[in-house]
Amino acid sequence: MYRLGLIFFVVSCALWLPIVIVPFLPLTTGVKAIIAAVSAVLAEICFWIAVLLIGKEVVHKYRSYLNPKNWKKNKKEREHE
Repeated sequence: MYRLGLIFFVVSCALWLPIVIVPFLPLTTGVKAIIAAVSAVLAEICFWIAVLLIGKEVVHKYRSYLNPKNWKKNKKEREHE
């Protein structure tokens, strides 16, 4: 269950990438909007499934690792947030 939860978490993070990439593709505005909306909804669904499978604390810990403003902080500072 834990591994499946981590997979869902990684997929949810990866599903945010199309939102950044889609505006630069030669597609119509409607298609871009649909892709971005579907990607965002699927990312949130995968994230909440991951929360259910691996727990809120673990997801919060990994999210803090992925947050760029926390990259320069040391481990003790990150644990207190």
